[in-house]
Amino acid sequence: MTSALSRNELAQGIFDQHHEAMLVVDPRTLQIAEANIAACHRLGYERDALLKLPITEIESSVQDVFFWDEARDGNYSEIEVMEGLYKRADGSIIPVEKSLRRIRSMEREYLLLSFRDISGQKALDEELAHSTSLLAATLEATADGILVTRLDGGIGNMNQHFARMWAIPHELLVEGEDRKIFAFMEDQVAEPRGYRERLASMSLDPEGRLFDAIELSDGRCFERHVIPLHIDGRFAGRVFSFSDVTRRKRNEEELRKAKLDAEAANRAKSEFLAIVSHEIRTPMNGIMGMVDLALDTQLTQEQQQYLGMAKSSADSLLTIINDILDFSKVEARKLELESLPFDFGTTLWETVRVLSLNAEQKNLELVLDIAPEVPEGMVGDPGRLRQIVTNLVGNSIKFTERGEIVVRVGLEEEQGDVCCLHFVVSDSGIGIPQDKQNSIFEAFTQADSSISRKFGGTGLGLTIVSRLVRLMNGRIWLESEPGKGSTFHFTARLPRSPRPAAAPPRLDALRGLRAVVVDDNAVSRHVVAESLRRWGMLPAVAASTEEALRLLASAGDGETPFRLSVIDAHMPGTDGFDLADQIKRNSTSPTGTVMLLSSRGIRSDVARCRELGIASYLTKPVSKAELLQAVRNALGLDEAGHAAQPVSRRALGDYALSGLRILLAEDSEINQLLAVTMLEKQKHRVTVAADGAQVLEALRHSEFDLILMDVQMPEMDGLEATGRIRRQEVQRGGHIPIIAMTANTMQGDRERCLGAGMDGYVPKPLRRDQLYATIESVLGPQQPAPQKSKSAAAD
Repeated sequence: MTSALSRNELAQGIFDQHHEAMLVVDPRTLQIAEANIAACHRLGYERDALLKLPITEIESSVQDVFFWDEARDGNYSEIEVMEGLYKRADGSIIPVEKSLRRIRSMEREYLLLSFRDISGQKALDEELAHSTSLLAATLEATADGILVTRLDGGIGNMNQHFARMWAIPHELLVEGEDRKIFAFMEDQVAEPRGYRERLASMSLDPEGRLFDAIELSDGRCFERHVIPLHIDGRFAGRVFSFSDVTRRKRNEEELRKAKLDAEAANRAKSEFLAIVSHEIRTPMNGIMGMVDLALDTQLTQEQQQYLGMAKSSADSLLTIINDILDFSKVEARKLELESLPFDFGTTLWETVRVLSLNAEQKNLELVLDIAPEVPEGMVGDPGRLRQIVTNLVGNSIKFTERGEIVVRVGLEEEQGDVCCLHFVVSDSGIGIPQDKQNSIFEAFTQADSSISRKFGGTGLGLTIVSRLVRLMNGRIWLESEPGKGSTFHFTARLPRSPRPAAAPPRLDALRGLRAVVVDDNAVSRHVVAESLRRWGMLPAVAASTEEALRLLASAGDGETPFRLSVIDAHMPGTDGFDLADQIKRNSTSPTGTVMLLSSRGIRSDVARCRELGIASYLTKPVSKAELLQAVRNALGLDEAGHAAQPVSRRALGDYALSGLRILLAEDSEINQLLAVTMLEKQKHRVTVAADGAQVLEALRHSEFDLILMDVQMPEMDGLEATGRIRRQEVQRGGHIPIIAMTANTMQGDRERCLGAGMDGYVPKPLRRDQLYATIESVLGPQQPAPQKSKSAAAD
């Protein structure tokens, strides 16, 4: 390309070897007319390629494009120094600093554009700005108050936290007089003279350092660190760092006092435990043993009553002693938790059900609500978990005169196979004052000294609970207000059980069925309704019989009828029995299936249920599994969801079978006594075996109609004994019905027992009606005596 300018004419203005990059631009066409070597190098172009471009291909800033549009129209002026952005041949953008001058050649005016690459300078400026910003942010972010003084003693810098710590007024900061700020600080010091002397002694030594504590007149305490400031190796001032250690100092004093108190308490506790262990526990064993022996003899009713009261008192005293010994184990760090698989829901239901009798005696509603997401199978120490819940619920019952106790369990979080469970035990009792709430977890402490006189107890229960919760990697806390009840929270971290979960129950036949839940207690009403809703049913709730009758009447006016009524038996005013009677007598009522729930379980209530034709009668608190089975029975459905035979009234206590010869296999003497008593009430004849080997021995000499087989026994367990019996029967013929009794109610345990050859399954603790119903479901209520086993000897 031939340049529009003669190089000779431009020799004075453009030098190829000049270090500064220069371009000559024709303002009429905006074409680059000439470029030196430095410009080509900076922009990455060959000279010929660069001379083919308009300047607008190089200029990248929007304002520069507008400038060149104006220049083409003749509107431009020279530029001394200006920053801009240039685009190189490879498309990259570089920051430049440029200047613009007019030049003339051959009677024509051109523009001389000089520029230099300022990328390096920009990077340095940004790095400096970043460093300055980082230092400023660090100074402000520190938890200490920072003050920097100059060589002359004046204030060089400070952070905001320093000004807040010393409460320096904004006016003083704005005024900026260092002398007034220092005077304001000194006025707040409890001992100004010592404060001044320490500063004066340090100022005599440029390299002097200072660390001291400053007591302020308002009770606060600051720690002060002073170090010299050096810039380029020369002393330039000092850096003061102030830390507010008021809380730490108070905590140290409280800890010192608490240590002395703890040592005194430990001495008293050790003496107390030694006395209890030596003076009480040994004779207690003799007392309880003699009372038990006396109760087994023939006694008058009055003697039986007196000895029963003595035994109850002895049991209470033994509970106190066990609490003390448990506490001593915790203190000695000798209490270890077991780790074994267990059915979480069953453990909780059994625990709360045992406590329901105490609640019923005070007319209290006891509700257990386990969230559906809580796993069935867990691994841990079920006995200690039961101890925690028993203690908390027992306390709620003890300190509640009316209302309810609610136990809720939810899944707080999961980390792998470990679940964090959140337990809540709330009551409507007397409550605990705020100033006493922290101390109730301490040993030998009651919220009020009068409480121990009125309600009894050592004050150890909650201490043991808090230690057990800690062993379960959880925590415990309390929310309470006097007169409005208390709510105890605790968490426990438990691994899931490795056992596979059983298949979920089939609920297709329940979906879409309407039900009415009638209960004056809102929590209990909600728990039952939520269970029905999770099974696909459509529950409506009522708080009284009148409200329930309105619901049932509305269904008779064209709405979908109710298939089920779940009624609380004992409500104020018109109770559940009256409502059931009205439903039965009301021919227009769309529901004929009625279940009653009660927290009492009185025998006379069972008779009233039979008279009214009530399908099922359950004692609160009712587990979800029991409720589901009762719903199926009431609706005439089997476990597969098919129509089943109508439920016999024997579910309400009318049992036909009696006089059976029953072999009871049970290693626990207490459980033997309980089962024998239940069976003998139905006129059954019971033979007791303590393990599987004794079962086989008994079968050699006698014939039985039925075996009740405990699953877990020493020597030979129930599963092994059942297997041997069934193998004998294969060789010799015959079949003797065997019903499993076990406290293991994990998902799949029922199937495991049936798979071992057992005919039925009843969980512990044994419930009379459930035991009778299971016997009749295995043998049949009216069938002849079952075929005897022809077994003659063990394998």
